[in-house]
Amino acid sequence: TLAFRISNLSFVDDFDLVTILGNALDNALEAAATSTEKKTTVVTKKVNTYDTSIISNSCDTVPDKNLKTSKKKGEHGLGLKSISKTIKKYGGDFE
Repeated sequence: TLAFRISNLSFVDDFDLVTILGNALDNALEAAATSTEKKTTVVTKKVNTYDTSIISNSCDTVPDKNLKTSKKKGEHGLGLKSISKTIKKYGGDFE
């Protein structure tokens, strides 16, 4: 599911936007592929004065609340750390 509403992310550098959305989509698609439902949702919208992007996916097991990886050591990258660092660069929040 894709839903793009009025959301202006033009203030975000192209490289940073790819870092955020590319890593988030990659993680969501990979996780959804191993679930029964196999569903990924992307929504961008303005919430009050904030431009938001929400990427979610189906999952058969409850994720760790601290988003700790369930992958074996050496099989995961720096995706979530890259997302968090880049969003903080713009004064944003990541959860």
